[in-house]
Amino acid sequence: MPNVLGRGILDANLTAVTAFPAAGATANSASLDLGPKYLQSERLEFGIVWPLVTPLADTKNLIFNVQTSPDNSTWTNAGITKTITGAGGIGTPAGEYLFRLASTAPQYVRVSVAEDAAGGVVTGLNFTLNAYF
Repeated sequence: MPNVLGRGILDANLTAVTAFPAAGATANSASLDLGPKYLQSERLEFGIVWPLVTPLADTKNLIFNVQTSPDNSTWTNAGITKTITGAGGIGTPAGEYLFRLASTAPQYVRVSVAEDAAGGVVTGLNFTLNAYF
């Protein structure tokens, strides 16, 4: 159960599956619409989930940046970042990074992920942005 303080229920309507970018590029997840302000006040936790990423080269990174928007078109970094790094010739293990947004966060949230140049061919793999209630 990911959300110790909340109910930890995955909302299937608030999930976005996105392919990793090519080396040296960036990919953005679809946005999650958090709804009107009265819905945003409910305790929400988000998770960025990734699989075992064996193609990620040693010392190369995938950098996840959480972004928010009031209108689903103008995006701002929310100051929430997670970096995973390839190591030992086996890439990086599967994982999940949990985070919360401030109660004053705008209505939309997405994740932007960038891969270092020469990071390996990870485009056949996906990451997921989930919302938990």
